[in-house]
Order: sequence, then structure tokens, then C-alpha cells
Amino acid sequence: MGPAPTLLCDSAPFGDRMEFTLPVALGTVLAIVVLGVAGLVAGGMMALRTTLMMVAPSMLVFGLLAFGLGVKHGEFRATR
Repeated sequence: MGPAPTLLCDSAPFGDRMEFTLPVALGTVLAIVVLGVAGLVAGGMMALRTTLMMVAPSMLVFGLLAFGLGVKHGEFRATR
């Protein structure tokens, strides 16, 4: 019997670790915000102007704050 698997998947198809560079991670956050705004616009739940001037910026700010908090928490966990 081999060594016990770690929390990271030993048989991952793209290597043994899930590593993101800053541009890839921020691009993912931006893609999530764009999909959310597109869903709101396509759904017709509110006026287009309201969605683009109020909802989109607040989604982007919240996404960036959550991203920054997540990065700092990850750094904290990695050092303990």
C-alpha cells in the first residue's frame, strides 16, 4: 500500500497542485461578475441603466474585497 493521499488530489489531471497566478485568479473573479451582470440584464429584472451603474460596480467591489480577504486568509492558513 502506498502513502496516504494528501488533501490535494494526487491524481489531478493538471499536475498535483491547484495553483493560480494573480491574473488568472482576478480573471476568474471578473468572469463571475460579468456572468452575474449578464444574467440580470438578460432576465430583465431591472432597468439596464440601474444594473450597469449601480449593481455591476457593487458586485465588482464586493468580489474584489472577498478575493482580498480570501487571499489573506489563505496566507494565514499556509503559515500555521
